[in-house]
Amino acid sequence: MRIIIDSIPHSEQRYDTIGDWIFVPETGNLLICVSSLDDWKKELLVGIHELIEAALCKDRGIREEDVTTWDKDHPGSDEPGGVRGAPYFDEHAFAEHIEYQVAEQLGVRWESYERAIKEVR
Repeated sequence: MRIIIDSIPHSEQRYDTIGDWIFVPETGNLLICVSSLDDWKKELLVGIHELIEAALCKDRGIREEDVTTWDKDHPGSDEPGGVRGAPYFDEHAFAEHIEYQVAEQLGVRWESYERAIKEVR
């Protein structure tokens, strides 16, 4: 399996999300699309979050289609995965925990990171 993390214009996302993942059926590769932000560290943080979330979902039998449906059904939420009842609530929470830890190690202030994400939307 190849893991591809690609930074793309936000307008090219499948739906209004900063990070998206899908296991490509034809190849089995994991494709992660991250909306372009104002610096590579922030894009990497989104990619790491999506990578961890995707791996945990795959391991636990949570289908990408269910995650995407949930996200699309919660357009008013900044973090649909953080909404109780999300089929990937625990996986999202763990990925966010790791994301926060990596941000700290990279010297990225969480407030600045969240602001950059909101500006893209």
